[in-house]
Amino acid sequence: MPIPEDALGAIRTLLKRCTVAITGAAGEHGSGFFIDEHLVLTCAHVVAAPEGSEVTIHIAGPAERTGVVKEYLPGDDVDLAVVEVSWLGDDPPQPAVALDRAFVDNIEYLAVGFPREDLNRTTGLEEVPYKINAHYGADRVTPHVLNIHAGGPKVQPGLSGGGILNPQSGAVVGLVQYTAEVGTDSGGGGIPIVRASEHLATVKEHLDNPPLATRVWRDALGPEAWRELGNEWDWQSRVEIRIAGTVREWSVQALLAVGRPAVARELADTRDSDDEEPYLISGAALTNEITEALFNWARRRRVRDAADVELLGRLLAAALLPDPVVARLTGAAASDELLVRLLFEEPGDAEEGSPLFDVPWEFVSFRVEDEPRQVATHPGMRFARVASRHDDNEVDLEPGRAPAGVLGIAIQLEEWQAKMPFFTQRLTQKSKDVVWPKHGALAGSLEAAITQNPGVFDALVLDTPSPFRVRTTIQNWEETKQGLSDMEVVHYCGFGEMQDGSPKIALADDEGEEEWRDLEDLYSKVAQSGARLLVVQFLLPMLGTDPVPIPASAFVSALRGEVNAVVFTPVPIHPRQASSFNQTFYDELGHGATVEAAVQTARARVAEDSFLNDSASFGWFTLLTGPRSGLRLVDPAAGSAGKFRDATSASEREH
Repeated sequence: MPIPEDALGAIRTLLKRCTVAITGAAGEHGSGFFIDEHLVLTCAHVVAAPEGSEVTIHIAGPAERTGVVKEYLPGDDVDLAVVEVSWLGDDPPQPAVALDRAFVDNIEYLAVGFPREDLNRTTGLEEVPYKINAHYGADRVTPHVLNIHAGGPKVQPGLSGGGILNPQSGAVVGLVQYTAEVGTDSGGGGIPIVRASEHLATVKEHLDNPPLATRVWRDALGPEAWRELGNEWDWQSRVEIRIAGTVREWSVQALLAVGRPAVARELADTRDSDDEEPYLISGAALTNEITEALFNWARRRRVRDAADVELLGRLLAAALLPDPVVARLTGAAASDELLVRLLFEEPGDAEEGSPLFDVPWEFVSFRVEDEPRQVATHPGMRFARVASRHDDNEVDLEPGRAPAGVLGIAIQLEEWQAKMPFFTQRLTQKSKDVVWPKHGALAGSLEAAITQNPGVFDALVLDTPSPFRVRTTIQNWEETKQGLSDMEVVHYCGFGEMQDGSPKIALADDEGEEEWRDLEDLYSKVAQSGARLLVVQFLLPMLGTDPVPIPASAFVSALRGEVNAVVFTPVPIHPRQASSFNQTFYDELGHGATVEAAVQTARARVAEDSFLNDSASFGWFTLLTGPRSGLRLVDPAAGSAGKFRDATSASEREH
């Protein structure tokens, strides 16, 4: 089906923006067009020089840039070249054309280039309509040569290398190669894109996986026409940043997959040949002690003020993002969704911890086109930490049936009520007292957040339970929930602290008094449950106490069993902040979002609320995943008829 007229008008304008005039190494003149931000496809006879030679690229107006021939295949049968263009620092982003294999015979195509006028030997950008049909190869399917009909407009010298647009599909299907007879309307010939892809791996790659530079073209075509070309609409780029070393000297290494949804979802283990070696970073002119002190400040100081948050973001960016990595992030940020994953060397056991792992990297920010971007809250990004799994279990990332089971554990002893912090929220014109939730309210708030979308999550929230009740509930989940749903999430909302070097969480004993248990006990119970997501939210401590918070590295060993993601707060938060996060988090999960996307949106919600004028609260919601990304808990559209996960019951796992 032909594309709409307004879309075709936009595409015709874009093709002109993507078209350049080329002056070859020996003064030859021709045309070419961008297939990526830095790459121009043209004919070999236009550049007339081997690989490594420099040619002149004439872009808009009188501007000229240097191009280097990267691929050169001369000869009448092939006659193809790819030129890499060097841009200046203040040059705007260059769009690229969308390519297509399909060809329709005997319709009117549009060729765009810089034909030379015979009278005064001048050139100018022109769009020329031609009737074209294909000469097919032995398979009678693949176009081998494009025959430009005689009797129409002249195929002038200088048009060679110009793109041929199919106005029905809105994509470039070939490039002009020659004129049959100079100065006459005898027609000419062109090279189909499909044949160019057979000879040039670069063209095939850009044909199969359109680069981000074609985003403007994609947006002009619209979803239906773009998909008709065989492309996925959304671009999901992915940057993995590996960090290793100590707080005195560390290294970072960036691996990138851009604009290719399938590749971006599962980044190849091998590094691209053009990837840089790790960048060694230290405090530069600072002494090692000052560098270590800066990291310790970032780890231990509870920032709240917006100016401190901005400063912390810049300091951490300087530690994590050297200029080449920023360049990769900036380019990848043009995609619809950018997943940034921070990978660490093994952080070691919880007692030793890992200073680099425990730094609050969620505050990192960088600038794109002079706009600050908070990596952990920007709507077009996703940010997660990654660690190795504690065991070798295979993890199922596919959505299960809805409703999915959630076990909530809310801790709020009645006797603690009078000891909890009291705040005054300063509003625009007045102040409002913020009272700590009463006994039972914490569990009610958690249950309301989980079950806000009926039929998606099936919650059982234990209010201030004993360790025995937690254990037996997990063991007897199917009986407790009458077999309605698999347990997918365990969500603890309570109190945690380091005691004698060991991470502990609060529960209640059989008499309802506080009882502190090892965090590792929770991990082992969650692994037995079959849940794939663990959420641990620590609340502000009682007045008059100053417990040592549990570091982020203590959560690495939670990645065991089927658990593939852990959301936790290494710094304690207010229940209102937990409630704000939970409402958005479960709403996003319930609509089929990945855990990475749900956490990102929920962080942004917390940042927007700025409860108690705490500009830093979003940064304490930390996401840790295993090596694989993209966990979705439910497919809400499928309902109870959706996919059953192949999960063993909790009681069977226990035995």
